[in-house]
Amino acid sequence: MGFQILGEEPKEAGVGETVLFKRGTPHKFWSAGTEPLECEGWIQPVNSVIYYLSKLYAAQNKSGKGQPEAFDSAYLILKYKNEYDLPEIPGFVKSVILPITLAIGQWTGKYKHFEGAPEPLK
Repeated sequence: MGFQILGEEPKEAGVGETVLFKRGTPHKFWSAGTEPLECEGWIQPVNSVIYYLSKLYAAQNKSGKGQPEAFDSAYLILKYKNEYDLPEIPGFVKSVILPITLAIGQWTGKYKHFEGAPEPLK
């Protein structure tokens, strides 16, 4: 598994190794090899993270690219912005482009598959 804590160099963890990401510390992780990454994690409190990550990865698979599909990612990023931040996304994109994309998605009915999504933390 490749991983990176914001501001640090990327690192790798092998089979059986443990990596700790402290609450509030921006980080990312990925499959550093050619096989899909399989890992276990523990998050406290769990809140909506399972839903959020599952839908975000599904949006990435939907796009067929390295980044999630635009409408789904706009919905998820904005709905859960108080819980999860993506610091690599420029502020202009988060404050202007994503809200416009979300509005277009709402107007065109692209978010029916998000019905029943857990409410974000206040």
